[in-house]
Amino acid sequence: MVAELETKRCQLLSDLETSNSEVASLRESHTSQLAGLERENDLLREQLKKYVGMVRNSSQSNESLVPSLSGENEGLEQKLAEVST
Repeated sequence: MVAELETKRCQLLSDLETSNSEVASLRESHTSQLAGLERENDLLREQLKKYVGMVRNSSQSNESLVPSLSGENEGLEQKLAEVST
C-alpha cells in the first residue's frame, strides 16, 4: 500500500512538473504575442495620426481637392482624431 502511494505521489509530481513547464511555455508565448501586438498597435496609431494630419492639412490648404467635411464625414474625422490621440 505504501509503495502504491509512493508511485502515485511520484506520478502526480511528474504531472505537476509537466503542467508547470507547459504553463511557463504558454506564458512566454503569450507575452511575446502581446509585445508584438503592442508594437503593431503603436505603429498603426502613428500611421493614423499621420493620416489624420494629412487629411486636415489637405482640407485646409486646398478645398477643391478634398470635399468639405460636413455631416457624416465630420463625424468620421472626429472619430479618427479621437482614436489617434
